[in-house]
Parts: sequence; structure tokens; C-alpha cells
Amino acid sequence: MFKIFLTSAFLIFFQLFSLLGVTDTAFSEDSVENQIIVRFEKGVSENDARIIAADENMRVIEVLDRPNGKYGQCIFLLGSHLRLQEMIEKISAHEEVDSSAPNFVN
Repeated sequence: MFKIFLTSAFLIFFQLFSLLGVTDTAFSEDSVENQIIVRFEKGVSENDARIIAADENMRVIEVLDRPNGKYGQCIFLLGSHLRLQEMIEKISAHEEVDSSAPNFVN
């Protein structure tokens, strides 16, 4: 539960900073390179979420929640060879994505 709370807090935090135009270099010391946390819209199946990630050259590192889980949404930790900001821009372009944020270091 605490892990999901932190994930939600980071997503909100990132969305505020992205509105201000902060780039991935601002997160480089506090986030894991080439990893983002993505929350998909309710109703998106785990299989569809995996396909969207794969289409953007991202791999699922960890499943944090599933459609039939506690929050009823797919929440994935994704990794890629892409830069952090590029990952966020690509995955956020999908209407199935509710939010995305860097994977911050604990």
C-alpha cells in the first residue's frame, strides 16, 4: 500500500513539474535512469498496456497493480534505452495512459 501511495505522490509531483517545463535533467539525481512509472486508464487490460509499452520500445520491469487489483488500473514500472523525457513524451501520447512519471530513488 505504501508503495502505491508513493507512486501516486510521484505521479502528481511530476505532472506539476511537467506543466512548468522542467526537463529530465532536473530529475537525473533523484530518479532511476531510463525508468518510468505509468498508470493506465481504467478499463485498459494488462495485455493492451504491455502492447502499448512494447510499441514504444519499453519493457515491463515490474507490475505495480493490475486491472483486477487494489486500484483497478494497470500500473507498470517501465524501462527502455530511451532518455527519461523521451519515454514520458512517447508513452503519454497514448490516450490509454492516465499519467507517467520518473521512477524516483527511495
